[in-house]
Amino acid sequence: MAADGEMAEVYVQPGKSHLTTKPAILRTLLGSCVAVAFLERPGGVGALCHPMLPRCPDKIARSQNVKNARRYVDFAIRELA
Repeated sequence: MAADGEMAEVYVQPGKSHLTTKPAILRTLLGSCVAVAFLERPGGVGALCHPMLPRCPDKIARSQNVKNARRYVDFAIRELA
């Protein structure tokens, strides 16, 4: 929660992901993309990914540039899971 007792709000941009262990409102705006939300109640973990493309090319998946790989559905879901 925010310092004033209100729940934090996080806007997840296209190609980004956010994972939290604190109460928060995770928001995004969809067009032709997809968003996948996760909630693991016993552990208190929530996440939202907003990938734009279906499959991550092997070259990007093997690289150290995770930021670019989060744009792909298959990579973003595996990373958050």
